[in-house]
Amino acid sequence: MIPKKPTLGVRLAFSYGAVFLLLILLTALAMLRVGEIKSVLDQIDDNKIKLRYASELRASVHDRATALRDVVLSADAAAATAPISLIRSLEDSYARSAEPLATLFQELPGVLPEEKDALAAILSQEHRARPLIGRVIELHASGQVEEARALLAQQAAPALVDWSATVKRFIDLEEKLNDEMAGDARRTGEGFFGWIAQLCALAIGAAALAAWYLARGLRQAGQPEGAAAEAAPDASHEGKGATVQVRTAFEPAPEAADKIAGLIGTIDAIAFQSHILALNTAVEAARAGEEGRECAVEASEAHALALRSAAAARDIRALIGSPAERVDA
Repeated sequence: MIPKKPTLGVRLAFSYGAVFLLLILLTALAMLRVGEIKSVLDQIDDNKIKLRYASELRASVHDRATALRDVVLSADAAAATAPISLIRSLEDSYARSAEPLATLFQELPGVLPEEKDALAAILSQEHRARPLIGRVIELHASGQVEEARALLAQQAAPALVDWSATVKRFIDLEEKLNDEMAGDARRTGEGFFGWIAQLCALAIGAAALAAWYLARGLRQAGQPEGAAAEAAPDASHEGKGATVQVRTAFEPAPEAADKIAGLIGTIDAIAFQSHILALNTAVEAARAGEEGRECAVEASEAHALALRSAAAARDIRALIGSPAERVDA
């Protein structure tokens, strides 16, 4: 049994359906890749916020170390009031950055273990240095200036240095992560162009194949099959017979047109001769004077009739000429 050929509707559904499915797949994959790039860029933005807070922490630690040195160098408690006030202010600014940074680490889903370890090291050094800073201020306020200086040199200053170094390591880590993520995003973006170009070429190829398949179906649909194929020769024969009949019917037309043109020429010639005779009669009547008056009136009427005959011949020639030329063609 000969398999039934797919109908034109089936070909349309298959061709356009295949192209649409491929375009949907292309769009979905492109959105997925763009989503990956966007996710990396969002992480970079989050790391920049961490970097900003960490930079403020480091500045606070550095400025506190300088202010604590000014405290122990002050001659008395009154002279130490200004640097101590600055230390209190720097503690508040440190808290305004440390609290949102800790909140970020709790809320963000993509925090890495090494980031958590770096933040934990900062907190550890903070817990170590804060009591030493307070103890140096207390010793100086109580008049134990030498003891305050010794504590600063032996314990508080090293603790502040370590504290600042842990914040610096956190900053270096975030900058390194940002550099790596930026490189990944850049490579993903560069590969995305080639990848999307290949998929677009595949979609164009599929569309061309679908168009060829559809056109093939249209050509097959336009070819006569079965009874239509059997009837086609008869119809062609009948068409040829009708053409012969039309040609036969129009064969006398050029001869008839020539005869009409000849008759028009004869009428025109008669009108011209009548015009000449009328002019001659008018001239003879003028010579005869009163005796030729009646003849002059008849000559005038003959002249007018000749003019109308000539005009009618021209109108008939213009009316018949164009159809005659078309019939001849």
